[in-house]
Amino acid sequence: MDILPLDIIQSVFCKINGTSPVYLTSKTRERRVVETRRMIWGYLRQNTDMTLTSLGNLFNRDHPSTLHNITKHYAATSITPTGVLYDIDYTERYRLGVLEIKHLFESGQGEKVYRDYMLTYYNPATDAYIAPVVKASSLFEAIKEYEQYNAITDEELVLVKAL
Repeated sequence: MDILPLDIIQSVFCKINGTSPVYLTSKTRERRVVETRRMIWGYLRQNTDMTLTSLGNLFNRDHPSTLHNITKHYAATSITPTGVLYDIDYTERYRLGVLEIKHLFESGQGEKVYRDYMLTYYNPATDAYIAPVVKASSLFEAIKEYEQYNAITDEELVLVKAL
């Protein structure tokens, strides 16, 4: 199966989780780094024929650690018996990463492509939800682009989605 180079896949999930690829091989247990590794492993497990050992070697981890994290990835993205996602936030970030990777692949193997992103946030000053559209090459660049003119706190930001 054709997929993007590993460094592009890593950078997409790192941007979405707000971390750096440098931390992926470190021993840190910081949640955003662990979840980034987990998303990358989950994506590669579904889209390649890499073994658990070779996946673990990407981040200096052993086979059992990789298996544990892939199992946690599948659990987080699965649906409860009542029809609700187990981890909505994680699943949404993973889905956005997969969509970004798919878009990059279809548009030319990772070249910078600009598209419209809609940022939905709650403005407490006006007691209203605002949804401006920003042209950027990634979700986090869209937020940065908008924040050059209007600051948005993490509590105010509700959703960012590609149009």
